[in-house]
Amino acid sequence: MKIFTENFINTKNSEIVIEIKEKGFFKLEGALSPDFISNVKQDVEDVGISLNNNNVSGVYFTHGNQFFLTHMLAASKNFYNYCTNSKVINFCKEIFGQEFRLKALRYYENFGGQQMMWHTDNRLYEKSKKNETHTTSPGIIFLAYLSDVEDGEFQYIQGSHVWSGENTHHDYTIDYINKIQ
Repeated sequence: MKIFTENFINTKNSEIVIEIKEKGFFKLEGALSPDFISNVKQDVEDVGISLNNNNVSGVYFTHGNQFFLTHMLAASKNFYNYCTNSKVINFCKEIFGQEFRLKALRYYENFGGQQMMWHTDNRLYEKSKKNETHTTSPGIIFLAYLSDVEDGEFQYIQGSHVWSGENTHHDYTIDYINKIQ
């Protein structure tokens, strides 16, 4: 089974890296094959929601009207194949060098009504100091939609990969975002 479409496979990693370094993101609609999307959705459905069970399962967060699964590598061989695909690995080597790690492998379904604050994902919690700071380790998020999003899609502020690392906080008000744009 093909994970990526030919359009994505034929996109040179060097072109992706340049775009990420300049804008902070790379976007390509239709990068994942329909079969891969269908298989991952089925894997998540098979794992389902489970309470008081010592297995990998998803959680339904009623306050946020959201389902999430934080252990996708354990739940889906298809997802594992995605993360360890040579296209992904070679891209990571090109942007980070030979040493990097893959982490935070999650699946989310949002059912509307949430309002997430503008934030960065470079948080680092120092348990011994009981405070939160930011990591200086470089990172990147791979974000893939498995279904269409009509309203409430991920929003990114172009260039924020440059200035957000200089801040000591991670959450931003709408007023702050409006001021810097």
